[in-house]
Amino acid sequence: MKMHKPARFGEEISAIGFGSWGISGAWGEQDEPAYIRTIRAAIDHGITFLDTAPVYGLGVSEQIIGKALEGIRDKVFLASKCGLSWSGKRVSHDLSPVSLKAEIEASLKRLNCDYIDLWQVHWPSDDYSLDDALEAIDQVRSSGKVRFLGLSNFSAKDLEYAHRAIGIDSYQGLFNMFEQNAPEYHGIDLRYRVKSEILPLVKREGMAFLPYSPLMQGMLAGGIGADSVFAKKDVRRANPRLTPENRKDYLDILEKLRPIAADRGISLAQLALLWTINIEGVGSVIAGARSVEHVVKNAEAADIPDQKSIISEVEAVLDGYRELVE
Repeated sequence: MKMHKPARFGEEISAIGFGSWGISGAWGEQDEPAYIRTIRAAIDHGITFLDTAPVYGLGVSEQIIGKALEGIRDKVFLASKCGLSWSGKRVSHDLSPVSLKAEIEASLKRLNCDYIDLWQVHWPSDDYSLDDALEAIDQVRSSGKVRFLGLSNFSAKDLEYAHRAIGIDSYQGLFNMFEQNAPEYHGIDLRYRVKSEILPLVKREGMAFLPYSPLMQGMLAGGIGADSVFAKKDVRRANPRLTPENRKDYLDILEKLRPIAADRGISLAQLALLWTINIEGVGSVIAGARSVEHVVKNAEAADIPDQKSIISEVEAVLDGYRELVE
C-alpha cells in the first residue's frame, strides 16, 4: 500500500482510506457481518485510515467499526466527526460546546475505544459561534480523547482562521476527477472550492486533504448508466448531478477513459482512485466499500505501476471538459 505522511500528522497513513457511510444503511442495504469482514479485509490489505461519523446511520457506522476493530484498534488511524446531532430521525447542526463534548463521549462508546486519532467538525453552521466550537474541540484534544483536529466542508477563510486559532491538522471535502471545484453537494451549496481554494491552503500549512466521494457515488466506477434507476432509499436520488438528464457529459468522458483503464488491465474505479491519490496535498482518499471484493480492488489501486503515464493520459482526456469538471 502506498503511504502518505502529512506534515501535521507526522506519521504515515494509507493513500487509500475506508469510507464508512455506505455501511450505515444509507444506500438501501444492511449486512453487518459482511461489513465487519470488509473492514478487516481493508486492514489486511494495508488500508490504515478509517473514516466514519456519528450521523452515518445515526450511530450505526461507528458501532460496526467498533465491533470490527475489537482487538486490532492499534492497527488503524481512526477518524470520526462531530457537529451533527439528531432527535428521532431529524438531524440538525449543533456546534455548541455542550453538544460537542457530549458527542465525543458517545462516539468513543460506540467505537469501543478510548481515543480517536482524528476528530473533524462535519459541517459549518452560522447558528453557532465558531470561536466557541474551536475552543471546545481544542479542549477535547487537550484531554487526550482525540489526537488531531480537522474541519470538513468549511470555507477556506474559516479553515485559515481556525488553523491560526488552534492549529487544524486536516480538511475533508468533496473532490473527484469530475468534481474538482464542486459548487454544491446533494443540493447543499458548498462554501469552498477544493482545487482553487482548499488545496493551496492545505499544502502550504502541511495539513492532510481528505477527499470524499472520490468515485462520484459510483459514476466514476462506471456503475451508473444512462438508464440507471436508484432505489427509493438510495441517497443518490438526492444528487442533482446524477439525474438522467445530467449524466450524458459524464458518460461521454467515461467512454474516453475506458481504453486507458483497459490497456492497463484496471477498472474505471481504480483509475479514478489512482488519479486522486496523486494530487499533491492528498492524505488519504476516502473510498467507500461494502464488500471484501470492492475493498481489495480499492487497495490495489494504490500499487498500480506507471502511474505518471496513466495520469498524463487521463489529463489529456479531461482537457476537453475543463468547464464541466472544474
